[in-house]
Amino acid sequence: MFKEKYKKGFTLVETLVAVTILTSAIAGPMTFAIKNISAASVAQDQLVAFELAQEPFEYVRNVRDSNLLYNIDAAEPVDWLAGLEDCTNGDVCYIDTTKDKKTEKVVSKCESSDCRDSNLKRKDDKGYQYADGDYSGFKRTVNISKNFNGDDEYEAVIKVKVSWTGKYGLREIKLQNNIYKWR
Repeated sequence: MFKEKYKKGFTLVETLVAVTILTSAIAGPMTFAIKNISAASVAQDQLVAFELAQEPFEYVRNVRDSNLLYNIDAAEPVDWLAGLEDCTNGDVCYIDTTKDKKTEKVVSKCESSDCRDSNLKRKDDKGYQYADGDYSGFKRTVNISKNFNGDDEYEAVIKVKVSWTGKYGLREIKLQNNIYKWR
């Protein structure tokens, strides 16, 4: 009769083993999910940075094409990179494509050594810009080198750097693109 008394329940060791197995079964997938959520956040920041870096390339191409097309019938032709002077000659600048280039200055030279004025802000209905909104954490600078290889007046190099502070500290993406005077 004494032996029957101890066969009714779990021993302390059996209970600890069961709790350990259940904890492992829950903690493993939770850890995996948390790591994937963090990776998704980092990937989202990288994607935004890449898209922000692409925008100045499109703007510079547009300026180049507009200048070259203007020169077809112009009595006084302009330089093929006219309007981008604040970015050339080794200067670092920022390009605010949300401004109207006919009435406002779109290309501005950085005033401080760390180019603090190139911090992008974000407003829900207007996207990323320099003028209005909350600081987005992203900073974008642009540099255009004309005649980078000596005497080629028909080629320029555009360098864009986007930096941001993410979950794992300061990150940056640097892109470079060559453009040509096609006319």
